[in-house]
Amino acid sequence: MPKMLSPIEIKILFKCGEKLLSKSLVTQLYKKIGKEKRDQAIQDLINAGFITEKLLPKPGANKTPTFYEITVKGKKWVEQYLNNYPK
Repeated sequence: MPKMLSPIEIKILFKCGEKLLSKSLVTQLYKKIGKEKRDQAIQDLINAGFITEKLLPKPGANKTPTFYEITVKGKKWVEQYLNNYPK
């Protein structure tokens, strides 16, 4: 059985599996969940090695955008989760 993750961590992991996920998109998608919970979920996923954080500078931008990318370990977790999900 895959490592137990919170529902928000699972949602973020699935979204990262679809494409490179920006921090601003995480905020938009899960704004009903508090900032602290979102940030903690992301940090827990990074610490567990399921996602990585990328800073991709944008010419002319004041802030450097942050993106999250799923790792091989994260992909394996999602695959195992989906295989064990009740049909």
